[in-house]
Amino acid sequence: MTNDADRTLRAGLLPCFALSVQALAVAIGSAAGSGASDGTARRTAEAHLLTLRRNAARDTPGLSHALDAVRSAVCGVEEISRLSSGFDPGRDELLALARTHGLLAVGFLAEILRRAKPKVAGSEFD
Repeated sequence: MTNDADRTLRAGLLPCFALSVQALAVAIGSAAGSGASDGTARRTAEAHLLTLRRNAARDTPGLSHALDAVRSAVCGVEEISRLSSGFDPGRDELLALARTHGLLAVGFLAEILRRAKPKVAGSEFD
């Protein structure tokens, strides 16, 4: 991810959301670039997805679906990255498409979070 893309993705996000959104984009990129994912991207993504769910107000419209979309995209990128290009000649193209889809899902999540209110410490939702 370029510095400009990173700044654009994080623009307008509260600090309690920005680092996790950035980490999700990095996890997708690393899973796509590693060639043989070992599940690290999935574990990293899950930790950040849980952090975002914990930090965002419970009634944020679309949050659950956006989190699920990112989770699904990370799993897809990891699964495709495990394929051998020798056995699947279209693997690289499919992996690039899955990476793009994953980054779009992170972008959608960022848009949801730009409209979200952070959970207030000591509220009924803690």
